[in-house]
Amino acid sequence: MLHVYEILFALNKVPSNLDNKDKIIYDLIKKQANDLNSSTFREDISLRLIGYDNSPGKLGYDGFDTSANRQLEVKPKNFTGKSKLSGSGNFTDYTWKRFQKYNDDNVKMVVSGFHFGKIAYILEFDFCEEQFQTRLKTQLTRRFPDGDVKGQYLRSASFGWNHFNQCKSLTLKYISPHIETYKGGFTGTFYRFLLKLPKV
Repeated sequence: MLHVYEILFALNKVPSNLDNKDKIIYDLIKKQANDLNSSTFREDISLRLIGYDNSPGKLGYDGFDTSANRQLEVKPKNFTGKSKLSGSGNFTDYTWKRFQKYNDDNVKMVVSGFHFGKIAYILEFDFCEEQFQTRLKTQLTRRFPDGDVKGQYLRSASFGWNHFNQCKSLTLKYISPHIETYKGGFTGTFYRFLLKLPKV
């Protein structure tokens, strides 16, 4: 039942007439959805809206595409008045070993954006795409030119929309009907790019 409340909140479909119990529930969901220290809510919503399974636990992959038998890595961003949505994401504590594992496992990337906890878009593409991997390899090479060093990590391997915009596997899985309302939370270039994508 809680999942229904969460989905309605994320889709910006909260009923107007709420009793005290429902008001409390939605207030708690709002706090969870905008928690800067946790992306669990946003990962879960991103996966459920496009029909994928969530992987329990904080370690490992975030979800699973049963139909394609593929692991999923979810990178959700939430605009709360500061950094605008730009299709960006990052991998923390990154290494060549982890990069290779994602490549070997043929991981699928799910990149999503929220506007104060309300889902704005969900994109999907293959991790193994050359354009995307070039961005990660450049950062790894700069940090570890001779390969991994035991006990050391690349603190953050980042990417933006311009590092996957030409990927052949790129698909727009969801775009909010309220997207114009959320426009102020986007960078102009990414917003225009997003609107040009055909929706699956």
